Amino acid sequence: MSANSLLELFSSYPYKSLQQKIQKIDQKTIINYYLEKFEKAEFSCIHKENGRPAGCISSVRFSFLSDFFKKNIYTIADFIARESSGNIYQSLIRELLEKNHKMDFAICKVPLDDYSAVNALVNAGFYYICSEAHLTCNLENTTIPQAEDFSGVSGCSEEDLPQVLEIASRSHENIRYYYDNYFDNSRVDQLYRRILQDEFKSSNAEIFVYREDKTVAGFISIIYNRRLSELMGRGYASLDFIGVDTSRQHSGIGLILNNYALSRLRSRNISIISVKTMASNYPALRLLAKTGFFPTSQNIVLHYRSKTAI
Repeated sequence: MSANSLLELFSSYPYKSLQQKIQKIDQKTIINYYLEKFEKAEFSCIHKENGRPAGCISSVRFSFLSDFFKKNIYTIADFIARESSGNIYQSLIRELLEKNHKMDFAICKVPLDDYSAVNALVNAGFYYICSEAHLTCNLENTTIPQAEDFSGVSGCSEEDLPQVLEIASRSHENIRYYYDNYFDNSRVDQLYRRILQDEFKSSNAEIFVYREDKTVAGFISIIYNRRLSELMGRGYASLDFIGVDTSRQHSGIGLILNNYALSRLRSRNISIISVKTMASNYPALRLLAKTGFFPTSQNIVLHYRSKTAI
């Protein structure tokens, strides 16, 4: 598929337009990035009508999750169709499932209001896990609320990390893998510990902690999207995890950590900050609204188990 064909297809897909507008994503600039990912996918399929692309789908093995759970886990991406045609969606997902014989398990996220895509996935054997809210803060036109005091916040040290991991285990019930009995909850706990350990070591991430009486009472992690920043000519990052010790929740620590993260990102010339959280995580949504985040889209998250993997 050419860049122009992919641009035409993506431009006709309406369900991410607000998110792209708020995040200042220019489709013409980013389309080659999408095309590069599409062409590198382990499986990709284009549905054509009258010689023109009318829909596409791709899947990529999620190496980190696959290695962790010892299963072939795939993410399904670029699942879009012109005019949201149910027939096109069903044809695309059927072809993927028939041809990707290695797949034990799949994860697919589609916009909440793309009903044809959701129905095609359910008809193909996918099942609902949760709704996921996407929020964006544009620091170019956002005034960061003044936190009471940042003196309790500092970078996470190696000595802090065990306390951070313990807080994460106790405070992250709003994680979608907990709601799929395909995954053992004790392994999900270990998964998120592993992710935080990797973020601690990564040059593309930072973890900050809030201390009270020399004890870690909360933490927040940031991921820098350097590739997108390079393409768009402005800084992009995301807030990944935030956790507060259960005995200190509702005390304002989360607000302080959020404000500190925004202040930190602004000092590093980051303009656009994204967050994903479960749409039912009302405390997080309320906190994000207080610190300048704006809801931009909502996805339905669906999972799939192959018959051989059950």
